[in-house]
Amino acid sequence: MHISATSYSSPLRRQPPSLRDRARLLPLCCNPPWTSLIENILVWNVRGLNARCRRDALRTMVGDANITVECLQETKLQDLSRFLVCEMLGQRFTSFAQLPSTGASGGILVACRGPEVSCYTVHTGRFSITVNIALGTSDDQWSLTTVYGPQLEAEKLECASRAKHLAAVGWPAPTGAPDLQL
Repeated sequence: MHISATSYSSPLRRQPPSLRDRARLLPLCCNPPWTSLIENILVWNVRGLNARCRRDALRTMVGDANITVECLQETKLQDLSRFLVCEMLGQRFTSFAQLPSTGASGGILVACRGPEVSCYTVHTGRFSITVNIALGTSDDQWSLTTVYGPQLEAEKLECASRAKHLAAVGWPAPTGAPDLQL
């Protein structure tokens, strides 16, 4: 099962995002039977979530847009507790997976709003995280890989090599890292 998506980069603001930013939320591009469980998928390079005002703006947008699954790149957070995830996204985001930042760069968070959807980590790479997303109480699952693109040329080549390998074995293109050429 494949979901087409494009990501975008936009800094979080102190005020709720504009309608233009909200329009960039990712509706599903396919129509399997479980689409009624997934309303919106958010893929966003947030450029850091250390400041309380950024987390508050994120929570407002997630609530207003009725996000079901979110993939955040460049969180710049080394450790995420359940408390912090709920503070950023809301109490209903009961399952999440993270790739911690390295110093002040990187970091990925994938979270799902329960009880309709849950996720668990399948693989954590140096620049990516792959989760399986389970839909309610059914046996239906799908996989999602989210990438944070590195800045150094050698690391970009390593990341692209891994993404090409995944594509060769039938995995869909990862979300995030729009500048990564496969």
